[in-house]
Amino acid sequence: MNTLSEGEKLSQDEVNEWALNKEESNEIIFSDEDLIVAAKESTNDGVQTDSEDDLQLPSVSNQEAINCLNKVLQWAVENQMSSSDQLVLQNLREKAVLLRLKKVRQHTITEYFK
Repeated sequence: MNTLSEGEKLSQDEVNEWALNKEESNEIIFSDEDLIVAAKESTNDGVQTDSEDDLQLPSVSNQEAINCLNKVLQWAVENQMSSSDQLVLQNLREKAVLLRLKKVRQHTITEYFK
């Protein structure tokens, strides 16, 4: 590969040759189809992936969510995060508490004396 030192001038033919990329280069030029095929092969890597419908996320209980949000809220306060971010976390925690309260079965006094 040719190098150019500071102050060295190029002729018009050399500039045109460089601009038209007639010099040999180590660059490989891929077509759009080649790039698409290479991208598909690199994402698959021979491993079959599940579709989004088949993907099952682990279930998180309301109590686990409340505990996590309490911890995150504590972290946000300790690290002086913005009050708007802290309010978002508090709102999420309140929603998790309400969901938990809706799912908790109400007990009657007679159930304790069986």
